[in-house]
Amino acid sequence: MATREGIYVGGKDIVERYVGDKLVWSKWVYIGWFQYLYNPIESGNYLIFDLTAKGGRFNNNYRDEDKVKEIKIRINHSNDTIATVYAKYVYTTDKNLKLYVKFLDDNQKQIFKNNFAYGDSLYFYFK
Repeated sequence: MATREGIYVGGKDIVERYVGDKLVWSKWVYIGWFQYLYNPIESGNYLIFDLTAKGGRFNNNYRDEDKVKEIKIRINHSNDTIATVYAKYVYTTDKNLKLYVKFLDDNQKQIFKNNFAYGDSLYFYFK
């Protein structure tokens, strides 16, 4: 069976497909990236990154935490290898230039920490 990369109707990108009230397909939607990050600090289910003077772009619009099912994070290491990890939610603040990554549990947070190293870049997608 072939995998579907996207559905387009009238030139519009469809991110979810339902049959009746049952979700049968959904697409990962790219929301942003940050490069050359320092090690985060921990606070409960969150890892918090300082974004001061870091390159990147992030779209906080059109997302509500209650509607986000999962966040996929692609970690690009400085040696050009890639790891993929998952989180519950992610957002940034303009006020204090922080990136907040929320995890479902300690296990999910530990998987991220085991895969992240100082200077890595992160790319974010949501479903």
